[in-house]
Amino acid sequence: MISRQQVEAQLCDRQQAYVAFMCDHLKNWRAWAQASDRMERGEAVAREEVEPFFQTEYEWMRIALEMQARGEFDWSDPRLGKLFAAAAQTEFYRFWGDQITAIALEMADLANAGSLLEVGAGRGNLTATMLQKLTDRGSALPVVLTDAHQTLIDRQPQLAATYPDVPLQAQLWNFCEPPPAQLRDNLPRPVVAYERASITYATVGALEHLAAVADVVVLGDYFNYTGEQFGYDRISARVGVKPLMYADARPLLERLFDEVWEFDREATERLGVPNISLVIAWRNGV
Repeated sequence: MISRQQVEAQLCDRQQAYVAFMCDHLKNWRAWAQASDRMERGEAVAREEVEPFFQTEYEWMRIALEMQARGEFDWSDPRLGKLFAAAAQTEFYRFWGDQITAIALEMADLANAGSLLEVGAGRGNLTATMLQKLTDRGSALPVVLTDAHQTLIDRQPQLAATYPDVPLQAQLWNFCEPPPAQLRDNLPRPVVAYERASITYATVGALEHLAAVADVVVLGDYFNYTGEQFGYDRISARVGVKPLMYADARPLLERLFDEVWEFDREATERLGVPNISLVIAWRNGV
């Protein structure tokens, strides 16, 4: 049985470091938010006006606005593929991925987990971070990768060859839908699931499908905690990436799990930044 006290004690130092990182890097977040409002209105905003920490979001919005001006949005545009690949190598994404995977492993220790489940594995950037950690530990904890696209299946043999000591499987699963029986019935329990920026491209309701297979979840996503929205939120919503409202997610998580911890809420409240970026939820009985 995992108590809230155990989890907070285990992750106390990591939480303090995470909050400190967020407070340092997000302290000028409102300047970018206001610049995104100007971009939405059609005003010119030079890249040099935007702090480096927010320039990936700036490029995303610039490309989205350009596509909308032409009357269409094309997810297959090579500029987006290049942008997403570059985003995965930014300071924040590397730090975020390191923390998500480290927390998932610490929760796996507390739960005596039988397997790890990665949701929305995509090109395998977060996967590689997790597999390296498991290899460094000398751990043979099985990892099951899921995604809605064939790219994951194509990538799995290369990952398995690079990290041969970690049992690794891959299965197609769009977690906007219930998990396939093959996945649901064959995962060694307890299951610790983790993800980064996957619910963003699904819906909050996907949490219910995730809870059908996972006993612990480590959610790395931008949940809008305050309700305040800016130009980047509205532009993203127009192309199908609607803000994840924490007011919708929290009741669902409370129904599906026994404990819910907003890992970086202190940073959100200190800075007034709209989002929470890391949430942990678990069942006490594991």
